[in-house]
Amino acid sequence: MMKTCSRDLLQQMTETYKTRIAGTDDFRSTLDALFFTALRAARESDTLRQFDCFKEAERYLLRIAASSYLSGLMAGMAVGGKNCDAEKSSDAPTRREKDGQRSA
Repeated sequence: MMKTCSRDLLQQMTETYKTRIAGTDDFRSTLDALFFTALRAARESDTLRQFDCFKEAERYLLRIAASSYLSGLMAGMAVGGKNCDAEKSSDAPTRREKDGQRSA
């Protein structure tokens, strides 16, 4: 059984998260197993260091998740913005129907 929570565990959790970003299906179970391993290590040892290591790993992964989520949003906004600009420029001489008449 694991008695210490090392940086290797944090690295393994990070690599697992990066794998999920790449599209692996079993991410959830793998990440849950890693978190439970870290939590068990913290419970087996009464040192504050173990708990701090687990909390550090949790915060680190949440930061990565938030960062990748925001990056995705920004990329989506950039693509969406380019599409809107392209539509506006192609529809420059817009015509609207108003009361049955067309106006330029």
